[in-house]
Amino acid sequence: MHENKNIGVEFELRQYTITVKYLDEVTNDKLNEDIKIIKHYQDEYETKQKEFDDYQFISVSGKEKDVVLSDREIIYYYHKLGKVIVNHIDKLTNINLEEIHETGLVGDEYHAHAKDFKSYVLDTKPTVETKGIIDGTITFNYYYIKISTGLVEKHVDEYQEILLDEKHHSGNVGDSYEISSKNFQGYILDTQKLPTNSKGILKEELTEVVYYYKRQGIVR
Repeated sequence: MHENKNIGVEFELRQYTITVKYLDEVTNDKLNEDIKIIKHYQDEYETKQKEFDDYQFISVSGKEKDVVLSDREIIYYYHKLGKVIVNHIDKLTNINLEEIHETGLVGDEYHAHAKDFKSYVLDTKPTVETKGIIDGTITFNYYYIKISTGLVEKHVDEYQEILLDEKHHSGNVGDSYEISSKNFQGYILDTQKLPTNSKGILKEELTEVVYYYKRQGIVR
């Protein structure tokens, strides 16, 4: 009986080591120096995961909380994060309509997509919209053009101010246009009042191009 009692005391005094490791799950590189926790037989222990810049916790091998019966090894596994930037840009002004920053696991695929913006249409999208996330940054650029309020083409009897014809044209800011005069029975074009903006580039605001005509045979 005396001998068994000594064995029990020996177990209670014996020290065990809990080794805690933090590893990159792909490369097995250490993200932190191993932590050594010294405990006696049947002591309780508890370990915790850590946070590391540009890494995401994935899993843990071993019991994080338990009673010490022997040496233990607890391994926390992490995966490297890559960065993704998606720019939605006004093509003419080069101003970002929206800039999206995201992160993802290196090796995973990221699928970018265009967005809807009021008064804009998509002009150009990336040749490749799906890329593998890397240890670094991948960027996607989408370019948009603002929709113009449009252009109104008017042909007017200059004396009676009667509309001989009117037409609305739509387009995007930056589109070129050219409006020509027309032939109307009984009218001739007033070449002294030709519009100075018969050719041009559509703007955001409404453009108005007006041609004036005189009735043939009327002398004023």
